[in-house]
Amino acid sequence: MPSRPGTIARSLLQSIAIRFPVALLGISVFLLSGCRPDNEIVRYRVPKSPEATQTKSVAPPPRPSGEPTDRMLAATIIRHDRVWFFKAIAKVDRISPHADEFQEFVQSVKFDGETPSWDLPEDWQQQSGSGMRFATLSFGEKQEPIELTVIPLPLPPGDERAYVLSNVNRWRGQLQLDPITQEELDSSIDELEISDGKVSIADLRGWSGGSARPMAPFVDGNRTNPAPVRPAPVDSASAGGRAAIEYETPNGWQVLPATGMRAAAFSVTEGDQSAKITVIPLPGRAGDLLSNVNRWRGQINLGKIDAAELESLASDIEIGGVTGNYVELAGDTSEGQAIFGVSAEKPGTTWFVKMTGDRRLLEKQRENFRSFTSSIRFTE
Repeated sequence: MPSRPGTIARSLLQSIAIRFPVALLGISVFLLSGCRPDNEIVRYRVPKSPEATQTKSVAPPPRPSGEPTDRMLAATIIRHDRVWFFKAIAKVDRISPHADEFQEFVQSVKFDGETPSWDLPEDWQQQSGSGMRFATLSFGEKQEPIELTVIPLPLPPGDERAYVLSNVNRWRGQLQLDPITQEELDSSIDELEISDGKVSIADLRGWSGGSARPMAPFVDGNRTNPAPVRPAPVDSASAGGRAAIEYETPNGWQVLPATGMRAAAFSVTEGDQSAKITVIPLPGRAGDLLSNVNRWRGQINLGKIDAAELESLASDIEIGGVTGNYVELAGDTSEGQAIFGVSAEKPGTTWFVKMTGDRRLLEKQRENFRSFTSSIRFTE
């Protein structure tokens, strides 16, 4: 019995589909238009070629190598239903000399209701905020100042510790660093006491990808605008007025204004070499000795040390009737910068005495520095 035209067309199309899948579509339109009955609909699935289904994988960009080029100083203060972010980022050599000033600044923050105020370190400038910024601060070289942003955001519901971690990992991502776990958070940040609670400080080094401008502290892309707030007046009262001390000034030291958090400040020069001495009280327990020493080491481009190395580095020194810790930090050569640092705790306050400058000058001033530290007496 002769085959029906529709049956012949189907057989022909199946044969073509096996050998020439790409050409099938045009041929099938031609054959079926004249061979199949009007009420018969025939459908064929044309298989894609292997090339069409192949997925190309793109390798992620390589992680930068060598020493980190950028440093970020960032802090958070959780105040009721709002989080205050303080953040600055710049090249390592530009921002490192100001790491202590950053810590002094964030520890000076206090609140009148929900409005913060602070003590500005010497030579820092403050501008009014705009948009989401409560304030913008600048410091460092006048030709190319480093910018520090102050931004408040609503505190989202949930665990506060997890929220701090999410921000730290976001900042690490901006510096092309791997994220950390909740268990690693404690060793990755410093939590210091302030007059109205605690401040969490992250000190990170990495590679910013070319831009050293600060990025807004948004989490998961949620750009929720907080209620507008006015910039707070800057409290210019010095720490020296709140925490009086007496001391004997070595010969050759020049007295400087005790601005910001400083209870006393001095400078000493010899030829083209110079050094600066500061005495700073910070409220509460301002970090452990290891974290403070590693912060100082970072200011003169030295690597971090561990607790075992610290034990062989630190020695005791008397200051104001209490025993403090004394360290000397310098590189492997006689050139470059060095730091002599002292930290001592009294009830409610941690005192820091620090000399920073040219290494050769510090070595000549070692006994003057130690004598000055031992001469300090607390009058309150």
